[in-house]
Amino acid sequence: MNAQTNLTRESGIVIIDDELSMAELACDILRELGFNNIVAYTSLKNLTEETKIAEAQLIFIDINLKETSGLVLLAWFKNKYPDKRVVMFSGDTRKDLVSEAKNLGACSFLSKVELHKNMRQLFTKWKIPILSRCNNIKEQPPTETNP
Repeated sequence: MNAQTNLTRESGIVIIDDELSMAELACDILRELGFNNIVAYTSLKNLTEETKIAEAQLIFIDINLKETSGLVLLAWFKNKYPDKRVVMFSGDTRKDLVSEAKNLGACSFLSKVELHKNMRQLFTKWKIPILSRCNNIKEQPPTETNP
């Protein structure tokens, strides 16, 4: 399956990260890039029963969750929803973790370091239209100054 197929700025996106500040940061970045349909979970409680998960076109999962390994969650998602696009993200980018995530079906792995840049590059690579950082800046005509 092509990772970018049918993914638009209106697509449902789920963030799973047990650190509230990181979940909020990921949501803020996605909103800044123009995505509107975002849900974040900071606990796995009732997660598997949520309809938002089934409806989501893209899921971001932190590798280091308190309640379980993000890799275990990735394997569960890929078993239950084999066509679901799942991106793993973590501050821990050891080669063995990245390889295992890709072997389990992750379509990408992003470092949390410079997350904004990494998300922007991911959507650009997938050819998903995103908002520019400068969309709200209006050009002002130059002002003349008298010496």
